[in-house]
Amino acid sequence: MFPLFESIKIENGVPRNLPWHQERIAVSFRKYFNSGTAPELKKIIRVPGAYEKGTVKCRFLYDNQSWSLEFSAYSPVKIETLQLTEADSLDYSLKYSDRSAIDQLVMRKGNCDDILMVKNGMICDTSFANVVFFDG
Repeated sequence: MFPLFESIKIENGVPRNLPWHQERIAVSFRKYFNSGTAPELKKIIRVPGAYEKGTVKCRFLYDNQSWSLEFSAYSPVKIETLQLTEADSLDYSLKYSDRSAIDQLVMRKGNCDDILMVKNGMICDTSFANVVFFDG
């Protein structure tokens, strides 16, 4: 199993935000593998013909010697309710493939659509999406 992953949005065959994804992978390589030689996404990602139209999710799974790509149709999930969930002991400093700790937190969501993780008093994430605040 690959210990780390990166999710990349593909729109009409074009990977989006590659510089930011590349930087996060480079940081992960330095932290997790003690190596600065991360694979170059722009040389690796080749979108299969079946996924060249519309919005697609690409999962780039990797370790320090190899990698794998998974493509799937993107289906947005409508989130209307969130359960604040304490996640102080969660280590999510890197995007780990093993999400069992997050899955345990999701079990606390009750009737809500998802959780809103609170780590050391700060809102940090949901189980699968970034959090954005807007002031008006």
